Amino acid sequence: MYGDIIRVLEREVLVHVGKSLAVASGHHLTTIISELKMANMDSSYNLAAIRRLLLEAFGPDTLRRFCQDRPLFRPILDDFGPGHSLNDMVDRVVDYCESQALIDQLLAAVQQSSPGQYARFEGHLHDSSSLSERKSGSPLH
Repeated sequence: MYGDIIRVLEREVLVHVGKSLAVASGHHLTTIISELKMANMDSSYNLAAIRRLLLEAFGPDTLRRFCQDRPLFRPILDDFGPGHSLNDMVDRVVDYCESQALIDQLLAAVQQSSPGQYARFEGHLHDSSSLSERKSGSPLH
């Protein structure tokens, strides 16, 4: 939800206010956008379900390649060491994406990369569905 607001704000400022004013007041715009991103912090997501999705969708080599092929996720590669398990790598990806407000982008990339697994977990990726997951016997438990 906040991701949509951020994109609209960025677009509206650049279109209606003009590029020069946006640059002049960039600090204020950046502050507003940062606050919105921090408020969002992807709290509407079920991070446990996202971890399970990544564990089902990737192996260690394919997760490494997934991050390598996408510029948004390349910084995570520095944290992957030879002794890291798939669980360690998945934890790092989720933590990084949560701290950088990239969960939306992560899920979109996983959907594109592994549509079958994404479809399996899609109904369980938001917190609002976490209660129904427990009641319905979802594939996550």
